[in-house]
Amino acid sequence: MRGWLAGLTLSNDGINPNTVIDTTAGVANADDATTLMTLPAFTKNANGAWAVGTGNGCLATGSSLAASTWYHLFVIARTDTGAVDELCSTSATAPTLPTNYTKKRRIGSFKTDGAAHILAFVQNGDEFLWKTSTPDVNSVAIGTTALAPTLTVPTGVQVNALFRATQTNPGAVGLLFTSPDENDQTGGLPNNDLTSPNGVYASARFNVRTNTNAQIRARSVSPGSTYWISTYGWIDTHGRFN
Repeated sequence: MRGWLAGLTLSNDGINPNTVIDTTAGVANADDATTLMTLPAFTKNANGAWAVGTGNGCLATGSSLAASTWYHLFVIARTDTGAVDELCSTSATAPTLPTNYTKKRRIGSFKTDGAAHILAFVQNGDEFLWKTSTPDVNSVAIGTTALAPTLTVPTGVQVNALFRATQTNPGAVGLLFTSPDENDQTGGLPNNDLTSPNGVYASARFNVRTNTNAQIRARSVSPGSTYWISTYGWIDTHGRFN
């Protein structure tokens, strides 16, 4: 049962989508693979300090609902009473657990906008999609030296970023996207992800693994190119293979 997770799908609340997260019923093994935690359908307010029970606050001690910030949602449990609850933390790996809660499992992540409102998203299994994609790179010059664009995907964990990219150049050129886990490689046929022939705009969709800072690597075959990235979601296995 190591890594087991079923159900526990996240969504913005239908009544208070800016501050409240809903979770469907489900079960998950703790991240130390010792305790199966079963949770009914649950609702937590990300704008309030943690309090036991559905409908109450979920923020870990010392946290507040801040603007433009990533939060990670955990199922947590007490082994002495068997109580199971949820907790929100800015830490993806080491949240401050409430007193007597000793087991945890991250089940997903969400982000706030500039007004500290939870951005609208939808989840289907491991795939999370923004309701509105985010323009993370806007007409940026790129050459043969690798850049490390930061995308709107969870920080603190590695995920696969889902994004649309466009490139243009006065002449024919190629653009290569790689994960920071790969070696930095030179682009060029056949090692191009996107080819823009003779100044024509070229676009495509991509799926690239990030580092824990939500970055990927991008480089062009030649100088003088310009590119755009719009992030529309991410794939997060939320610890199933740990």
